[in-house]
Amino acid sequence: MHQLQKLKIAVIAACLLFTITMSAISQAQPKTDEKELQPRIDIAQENLNNVMQDTALWLDALATAEHKKEDPNNASAFGYLQLSWRPHRGDLDELAAKFKVHFHLPQWSDRFALILDNDPEDELQLDYESDPEGYYQTNDDINIAIQYFKAFPSGRRIKYRLGISRGELYSRAETSFQWQHKRLSVNLAPRVDYFSESGWGPGIKGAFTYSLKSSLLSLSASLQKVETEGKARAKVGIYHIKNLKSNGFIINGLEYNRDNKELDLYNNHNDSFLASLRYRNKIYKDWLHFEVEPYISFKQQRDYKAEYGLNFSFISYYGNHKKR
Repeated sequence: MHQLQKLKIAVIAACLLFTITMSAISQAQPKTDEKELQPRIDIAQENLNNVMQDTALWLDALATAEHKKEDPNNASAFGYLQLSWRPHRGDLDELAAKFKVHFHLPQWSDRFALILDNDPEDELQLDYESDPEGYYQTNDDINIAIQYFKAFPSGRRIKYRLGISRGELYSRAETSFQWQHKRLSVNLAPRVDYFSESGWGPGIKGAFTYSLKSSLLSLSASLQKVETEGKARAKVGIYHIKNLKSNGFIINGLEYNRDNKELDLYNNHNDSFLASLRYRNKIYKDWLHFEVEPYISFKQQRDYKAEYGLNFSFISYYGNHKKR
């Protein structure tokens, strides 16, 4: 785990360097000279893409003595960095960072990938689900996994993973199904995890999405029962999603969470309810976004008293982020 901590420091340092570089570029330009500012920002983003792409090519080249750069199916990298400020309950110092790096390495196998992140529950969440207080997030460890997947014409996919998550070695087998009938779409993904210390952890996530005239209505749920935990982790939410012409969205959501982040004296999970309004839009092009999310939460451990909070986030994508 000592090596993982070193890797964590290196990744965070790289993220901070990118943030500082972007800040320096913006401060170096006159505020009125927007035409000169935009190309320099594009150059900074392109440099980051090149660094990640070169890293993917280097990792991919380890599989063979001769790396063919002209191969149209060569390696690629994509991911995101999300920086958040979460003031709530009078605490103004709550900061959080989430990231994911996905390396596609075709010379190892066309269906092989290397994934690094610091959010072990990211796979249990959908993009529009809310997490303003970090129910599912941990910054204590870096998660590393190798993944192999196979897709079928019917829309079904099978994924296998082997890696480190929650500070434990784990393996995973997951399959997914998709159905479409007129305006209704159904996504279902059962999976089985095995953790070296926590034992078996079967789980499932799914979503029912109905298309309205100019928006979407979705019901989603996820469930995972880890062998060493008393109750299953669960999340259920209903959302109204309004896409904006500017490549952003507005989401109204009601959620129920049962998490194991803070256990009571009897080692039971804590239930909570959340109502939120989330607004996301781009700051510059389609790779730099911001979010504002006011919310009200009701937690069992606080006798379901209403608590108000606000979440601000900046999300920067690199590579082909639409794949994520």
